[in-house]
Amino acid sequence: MYKIKSFIKAIFQPDAFATFLNYIIKIFLNPIIVFFVPYFLTENQQGYWYTFGSIAGLTVFADLGFTSIMTQYAAHEYTYLNFNKKSGEFVGRADSIERMSSLFKFVVRWIWKVLLIAFIIILVLGILMFSNNEDGVKWQIPWILYTLASVFNFASQIMLSFYEGCDQFATTQRIRTVASSVHCITAIALLICGAGLYALSIPLFLKGTIVFKCLDNKFGASIRQMIHCEIKCRIAWTKEFVPLLGKYAVSWISGYFASQIYSPLTFALFGSVVAGKVGYSLSIVQAIYTVANVWSLISMPKYNMAVEKREWKQMDELLKRNIVYSILVYVIGIGALFASRLIPVISNIIWTRILSIESILILSLAYCLSLVVYAMAVYLRAHKKEPFMVVSILSGIISMALTYILTRSDGVDYIFIGLFLSEIIVLPIGGYILMRFRKIWHK
Repeated sequence: MYKIKSFIKAIFQPDAFATFLNYIIKIFLNPIIVFFVPYFLTENQQGYWYTFGSIAGLTVFADLGFTSIMTQYAAHEYTYLNFNKKSGEFVGRADSIERMSSLFKFVVRWIWKVLLIAFIIILVLGILMFSNNEDGVKWQIPWILYTLASVFNFASQIMLSFYEGCDQFATTQRIRTVASSVHCITAIALLICGAGLYALSIPLFLKGTIVFKCLDNKFGASIRQMIHCEIKCRIAWTKEFVPLLGKYAVSWISGYFASQIYSPLTFALFGSVVAGKVGYSLSIVQAIYTVANVWSLISMPKYNMAVEKREWKQMDELLKRNIVYSILVYVIGIGALFASRLIPVISNIIWTRILSIESILILSLAYCLSLVVYAMAVYLRAHKKEPFMVVSILSGIISMALTYILTRSDGVDYIFIGLFLSEIIVLPIGGYILMRFRKIWHK
């Protein structure tokens, strides 16, 4: 159905090309960090490196799906607006600009309150976890700085997501590309200079600063427009967000346990060295998954605007394209990973530092199935609903339970089987939910 010519043409569309460029640059730069981590850090430090990232991933509890909901609502409000690149402001109906301004102010108020709480909780959790280890690694100050940097950077990413909802993907992805490139290069330089765990926090601070600066340069006029816009009729965004946020929160928490529990679990069961191998394995496969997921990512505002205009056929075509293209890109990426075993230099760098080939194969298959589930979820969530909550709970429980049981009893080589089995169970359930609600909502 989808020919190679159409696939290549789609890649060079501005939003897709900018997004791919962002992720491809990270694909080239992040592995250098991954290569340098075991070279410039001790095995114990490497375990802290990846476990820092997993625990800081608890910012998911600060988000709880808020960013996705915000992006969706911004897309719905943007349906009757345009962005004037010359003036840098929104143009369109006065009531639509007012609603967009009201939404923006609500988002800003929400962010700083929630992230303050998140900073305190994540900081304390990390201190409690790492305090039980006596391996000589000085983690205290690096952890405090990394927690602060994670929250700061997270705030900057939320602001980018707001404008992605306004269908400004090409611009926001260019900003992400610059910020991510500087982040990676700085981390590499700091590792080489012997900065140790500080190579996590300093680049992250720099990344967030660059994003905020670029946001001001590209969207500063529209930000000031929204700040100074007089809101004549107050909109109860909290009443609209909170019911949906409750369902998203469950899905996001389940997703965290299904994807981020591995390094902390192996750190607790087997120590920092094994945790480093697990983290390394995940970082490689997740990088390929992220690139393949570009198609669903850039379609978010298009789905939401299509719902607002009730363009159901366009939505269906987008979903089919996204699934086919995502799987194609993913298979190419995973194929390249396994082909790297034939190159001695790369094989020695990668395959001696990660888990067994069987474990990587299981992990790869799990994320391939996840691509399809994610594509279906994005499609349905554009309707300002969250029908995948039960699916997310089921996936999280199965994955977490099996991962803990199998890893504890049979060893680290079985750590990804729980994730794989949960995706096998969830995929047909997700397909049924898609067909059912699509039939109801698209009458």
